Amino acid sequence: MRKLKGEMTGILFIYLIVINVIAFVTYGADKRRAIRHKWRIPEYVLILLALTGGGAGALAGMYFFCHKTRKWKFRILVPLSLILWISIAAFFFYAGDYYHAGKLAGYSLYGSIVYSC
Repeated sequence: MRKLKGEMTGILFIYLIVINVIAFVTYGADKRRAIRHKWRIPEYVLILLALTGGGAGALAGMYFFCHKTRKWKFRILVPLSLILWISIAAFFFYAGDYYHAGKLAGYSLYGSIVYSC
């Protein structure tokens, strides 16, 4: 089961890196398009990138490119999404041991009592 936990956290880690890079680049591309008065990336796409795990990249992109920093939707939802994903990652890295080992509240996955440390 430890191998499964390691694989799951590895997949989550890689996913978060990729989605954050995508979010950062997308915020930069939208800022560039705004300066050049071209077609823009819809706001819901930018927020959706943050909510699907790209909160750190979106927040970094907002302040690095000085983009969408005045809009209340972005000032509230992007940091909240970052807090949400930090909580999810912390669960997988720390509290996930109990779920992956089948030791939730001292019981195995099949209902019998587990007497291990």
